[in-house]
Amino acid sequence: MNVLFVCTGNICRSPLAEGILRQKYSDWNIRSIVDSCGFESFHTGDSPDNRAQQVARANGIDISTHSSRLFRIEDFEVFDRIFVMDSTQYKSVMRVARNEKDRQKVDFIRNVIYPGQNQPVKDPYYDHFSSFETVFEQLDEACARFAESLAPAPSLQEIKEAHQRIHPFIHRTPVMTCQGINHIVGAEIWFKCENMQKVGAFKARGATNAVRSLDPGMLRHGVATHSSGNHAQALSWAARLAGINAHIVMPSNSSRVKVEAVKSYGGKITLCEPNLESRETTLASVIERTGAIEIHPYNNLEIIAGQATATVELLEVRSDMDIVMAPVGGGGLLSGTALACRYFAPEVRVIAAEPAQADDAFRSFTQRTFIPSVNPNTIADGLRTSLGSLTFPIILAFVDQIITVSEESIIAAMRLLWERMKVVVEPSAAVPLAALMEEHKLFRGKKIGIILSGGNADLEHLPWKL
Repeated sequence: MNVLFVCTGNICRSPLAEGILRQKYSDWNIRSIVDSCGFESFHTGDSPDNRAQQVARANGIDISTHSSRLFRIEDFEVFDRIFVMDSTQYKSVMRVARNEKDRQKVDFIRNVIYPGQNQPVKDPYYDHFSSFETVFEQLDEACARFAESLAPAPSLQEIKEAHQRIHPFIHRTPVMTCQGINHIVGAEIWFKCENMQKVGAFKARGATNAVRSLDPGMLRHGVATHSSGNHAQALSWAARLAGINAHIVMPSNSSRVKVEAVKSYGGKITLCEPNLESRETTLASVIERTGAIEIHPYNNLEIIAGQATATVELLEVRSDMDIVMAPVGGGGLLSGTALACRYFAPEVRVIAAEPAQADDAFRSFTQRTFIPSVNPNTIADGLRTSLGSLTFPIILAFVDQIITVSEESIIAAMRLLWERMKVVVEPSAAVPLAALMEEHKLFRGKKIGIILSGGNADLEHLPWKL
């Protein structure tokens, strides 16, 4: 793996990243450059090369393999991955990219060494700097994110192919805004209305892509999955379109409306206890009995690629977003959202929202180790599942933040969407708006895209009627 770090010369971030990464990943060929962007000096008598050496020495980091030069088009041939640590430099690198292959090699690492207004590296040209232990913590996290980014994930081309594959079967759902809600939260919000999707949820995208990606010979015994509802409906619907059976394992506490919907799409339901172990063991039994192919609700690359297409369409309509938000349960939608932003709008921040009473993704993300969901107690029934072995590394690598919200805020956000936008959403879909309402200072003045994940609400048990 040949890796290049690029930064501009005003703050020598890339040599620091190179030095620490080479210590931790000795089997990678890691290099860095400080690009002067056409300026001969940044301080009197200072060259980018001298500055980089002094900054590195002050922090005890070996940067013997770094160089001070402009980024060259030939670097696309030499390096497998190029990490750019400055937004201006990122735009410059992308401008010289010759084709899509070059562009796919480039990643933008935001604020790895230089968060906010404080100078965080020990630099002889500054009289003040924050504790550089903080710098090393940030670099260590950046190293982990870089390693995690090498985990299996759908490519840009695979997401484009998924979009083409599912296009004849799904809705291109509208992108809507609401001035009343914008005023309440103090931000400009654009909602991608997947509650208006086939089967009433974004899950139609992933299920259709997964079924249509398989060889027809593999499908003769049908497909199988475990799901609390929306994926169950989506797979039953996609299977019916393909003329095959769908065997669905559902927890016993699934909402009535979702159980009835699965039946209406022809799904063959087997109930289980409402925990991950019971879901998986029951599904294994069903697969052994029927010979069906498992289509996991989120831990499946074709599913993730399909879910990514919702954000692709959002970005086609609104390319000027500051933030894109999605709810997180098992992580299929969030993984796809993060990958779509990475490929199509890498400067957009990706923020997830999760119920505080089902906060395993938040805890896994902050501790950077997988923590399963145990006895989640939330009205957002679609978010009660644990992250998957495929979704978790993608989330660690490409999601910026996960925010947890109270049940009261979920209900308030859901009701606000019903009353102000006149759209039917289920509790899970309201969780990102709940995060905006709870953390409004964080989002004030921003342009925000939200994936409204689904609209399969149980009208007999609306939360504000309980």
